Amino acid sequence: MTPSRLRFVVGEAIRRHALWAPGARVVVAVSGGLDSVCLLDLLVVTAGWHGGALEVATCDHGTRAGQADEADFVCAEAARHGLRAHRFALALGAGASEATCRDARYAALRSVGADRIAVAHHRGDLAETVLINLMRGTGPRGVGGMVWRSSDVVRPLLGVDRAQLEAWARHRGLEWREDPTNRDPAHLRNRVRHEVLPLLEAIRPGATRAIGRSAARLAAEQAPKRAIEPDSDAS
Repeated sequence: MTPSRLRFVVGEAIRRHALWAPGARVVVAVSGGLDSVCLLDLLVVTAGWHGGALEVATCDHGTRAGQADEADFVCAEAARHGLRAHRFALALGAGASEATCRDARYAALRSVGADRIAVAHHRGDLAETVLINLMRGTGPRGVGGMVWRSSDVVRPLLGVDRAQLEAWARHRGLEWREDPTNRDPAHLRNRVRHEVLPLLEAIRPGATRAIGRSAARLAAEQAPKRAIEPDSDAS
């Protein structure tokens, strides 16, 4: 698939999965990293199709140096697109856990009062979540992983590979900011991302997509039973 076609893939996913109706207020959660910067750009270029009224939100968790600069960058990106930006300084401290950060972040995003919160989870994030849940000893719901919509949280990129986002960023000349903690092996998700998934791909090319397909099938079977709150392992 050529990078320019990604807009059609995302626009069709929003329509097919009924992520929001035209006119809905959609706050786009943007950290400043590649994934969320691509999400924002893709939603802007497809706005004429999906009809969402876009806004941007970013959270400075206060857990490491540099986060205020990343929030500045996100606000500048929102201004470049002519969008309103909501900036939250959470001041959680260096010892805050991933769960604490996630809960505080979603609380801040919900305080905007939008109809939907769009997050940048993609196919690789889905595979990571499934593997992590399996290692913890999950049931069918956990194997289902992330879904396209959980209550007010929507994931327009869930059918997109990280490599496709990288190609889109090059195609569009986008800039982003790297979070150094995404390489920290102390976090289980990072080890799954940088060690386990590459090994699975080396053993069986296409493993990440296959995990995603299995998760989608199981999520569809579990749909009537799933709780409507955001997935507990979504980051």
